[in-house]
Amino acid sequence: MADATNPYQPPSFIDQTADTGNEETIELNGHVSFDDLVALIGTPLIIRILQIASVIGALSAGVLPIVFGVANLNKTTEALGMLGLGVVTLATLTLVNWWCSGKQRGRRLTKTHPGIIGPLNGRLDEFGLTYRSDSGERDYQISWATFSDVAVTPKGIRLGWSKGVPTTIAIPAMCIINCPAHAIASKVRRYRKNATEPAIAEVVPDWDEAPTHAIRYQSFVPVKPPLSPREARRVKIYNGIMTASWANSVGLWWFYGIEVAIAFMAGTQGLAYWFFRHEIHRSQPDAYVFRMWGWITSDAIHGFLPGQTWQRSLHDATRREFVNGTVQVEFPDGSGIAFSPDNLHPADAERWPELIEIVNSTRNTTMRNTPSSP
Repeated sequence: MADATNPYQPPSFIDQTADTGNEETIELNGHVSFDDLVALIGTPLIIRILQIASVIGALSAGVLPIVFGVANLNKTTEALGMLGLGVVTLATLTLVNWWCSGKQRGRRLTKTHPGIIGPLNGRLDEFGLTYRSDSGERDYQISWATFSDVAVTPKGIRLGWSKGVPTTIAIPAMCIINCPAHAIASKVRRYRKNATEPAIAEVVPDWDEAPTHAIRYQSFVPVKPPLSPREARRVKIYNGIMTASWANSVGLWWFYGIEVAIAFMAGTQGLAYWFFRHEIHRSQPDAYVFRMWGWITSDAIHGFLPGQTWQRSLHDATRREFVNGTVQVEFPDGSGIAFSPDNLHPADAERWPELIEIVNSTRNTTMRNTPSSP
């Protein structure tokens, strides 16, 4: 990890609502189908505008030239030209409208996040959404600050975010088991108003699982590594193509009309997105960060993240350094972690000097910039 101010400072420490459900939670249990997702998926304003523009464009620049061409079949050259223009324009704008439809966006979502379809078992409370697992995996939760698109409709609840890889979590009305329909919206508003956690995803802590003499912690970790030089170059190329597409579309609008401009913009930007989609997703700001909890023993670090367990031997660390009040440890695979006193469990808050000693004791030389003992 690069030397920098510590990004692992949670403003508050432990989710006290994560232990058991109660009357202040909305309990969820059931199954989410693809049709449920399509029914609840949101349509951003830009998508609505694009759909309306594509319909208007298809009628004016697609259907009208075809009608004109049919009416002038005796003028073969003009008729074929108008028919060709109409068919191409109509096909292009129809494809744009199809690509923006709820079903197609739902299919793309399920390819990226297949887990949004299937069994649902969890709850909503003032922390956010908690997923319970029936397969032996650990429960995890996502805070309210993560969701930029929250809506309650007669069909259910929509939770979505637009940062990073845009995602929609659909909660059908039939999966809400302990809250009457008329009270759902007010409860969700109250939860969001009272929420204090930043945009995070985490495994629900189980502090009793830690060994007796371990030092317990909870800290933020990055969701994804920085862009490589190659990825950064490809992002610049993509941004250049997008800028050129917008600039050329203005000229086409001026000389040939809005329909041609929309068709050109949709085609060029769609192709550019397809070729550079991996780098685009990697470069987008994350909708949330992970908050890892775990413990430190005399020779290892254990941590739990959504979907994985992280464990490293301190003897394998390639870098140990004290920077800006934090202990930073890095391992050969590029993973690492940083600790500050605020990251320790309240019951272990006085064991900060012991943590520094543990990190130092797993190597022959003292950690760089280790503070002097008082």
